[in-house]
Amino acid sequence: MIPFVLRWGAGLLAFDILASLTSEASGLPYGWFSLGSGILYFLVGMRGTVRLGPKLALRAAILVATIDATLGWSISWIVGPGRPLSPASPSALVVGALSVIVVGSVIALLGVVAGRAFPG
Repeated sequence: MIPFVLRWGAGLLAFDILASLTSEASGLPYGWFSLGSGILYFLVGMRGTVRLGPKLALRAAILVATIDATLGWSISWIVGPGRPLSPASPSALVVGALSVIVVGSVIALLGVVAGRAFPG
């Protein structure tokens, strides 16, 4: 499971870098790129189900979402578009990260369902 998590976590981090740089260079709202993240979470659930089984796929998705919610957010914060408009309290940052983990996990769960329905 760990190699799977590291590969998909790295993929999401690469996506975060590209999305952040694109947003900064073009002025596109960074939030629009959440659609791409959602697709990646769905694929984590779907491919994870085929490779690892549904239970491990969901666990892997939670770990991948945690990577994205921490390191991915840090990357986008450094590049610029992930930075809050006003100073954020530590509790607001935790709530934001937990929200990303929950939403990513729910989307991945949909991918798990799809992976069970269409295993090939």
